[in-house]
Amino acid sequence: MKPLFTLLFVFLTAGLFAQDPADIFHKTIPADSIKSVTLDIAETDELSVVNWPGNYILIETSVLMYNGQKNLMRTLKEEGRWDIEPALSGSALTLTSVEKLRPVMKTKRGLTEDEVTVVIYLPEGFEGSGTSYARPD
Repeated sequence: MKPLFTLLFVFLTAGLFAQDPADIFHKTIPADSIKSVTLDIAETDELSVVNWPGNYILIETSVLMYNGQKNLMRTLKEEGRWDIEPALSGSALTLTSVEKLRPVMKTKRGLTEDEVTVVIYLPEGFEGSGTSYARPD
């Protein structure tokens, strides 16, 4: 009888340790010829911009899916749900979220939504705030 209770306890508590899937994606862009950067990131994303000693721009996107599954996250990543695309025009770079509106999804587990944090690492020398950054002349 004791092994039965132990087995039951293990199965009941195993669900408590299940974790929502999370991942971090990186993209780098050479910054040698870039004089200004404009950000057009989805409003629902938490955005921060940090100066760092590197010589390229690093985009770090962290995604946490609530009530989701790892294979769903992998599929959505492959479809570009959280992609940020660079567009270079002369020496001006614009970073744009591919999907600005990311609807909540309904799965067998219930509603699945994602929490996205974007950190843009700009080389030292870029100054600005909000959505516009530039190197002083």
